[in-house]
Amino acid sequence: MCEVSSSDLTASSQSRALNFWNSSETIRPEARALIDPVIPTTQDVFLAREVLRALYDSMNAEQPLSIQFAAAATGCEALALPPIAAKLLMQMPTEMSEGHAITLVTTKIEIPTDMAADLLSVSEPLVAGLIDKGLLSAHTAGSQLHVLLHDVLAYKTMS
Repeated sequence: MCEVSSSDLTASSQSRALNFWNSSETIRPEARALIDPVIPTTQDVFLAREVLRALYDSMNAEQPLSIQFAAAATGCEALALPPIAAKLLMQMPTEMSEGHAITLVTTKIEIPTDMAADLLSVSEPLVAGLIDKGLLSAHTAGSQLHVLLHDVLAYKTMS
């Protein structure tokens, strides 16, 4: 088992994160926009349940969640997770443990107005009205209006 102090963990994690995001080897934004859905196998479902159990057991509202990776080639790595990453990390095995497919989508992608209507639980004409009032920005892609997913989610949060 790896042993790292919490102060080493925070400084080391921040340094590695900055190096990764500043590196030229990071994933291009357009490649990160949509990752193909992953359908879990029976073994994945079993492992996800085990991971979920371990995550719940180690959650402490007072401390940030930290995880450790052990690999023969690189040794031990410990990382502190931001709260939002911990929340997402909890959602993945929850969905996988139920056999659901998982995908990762950035909010910078554009979606057609019918999808925006579905996300907002409103009609497509109402989305068109929001665009006309300037509450959502849109542009035409081919013959269809598209809006940024980020803008739709921001509007949903405000309303």
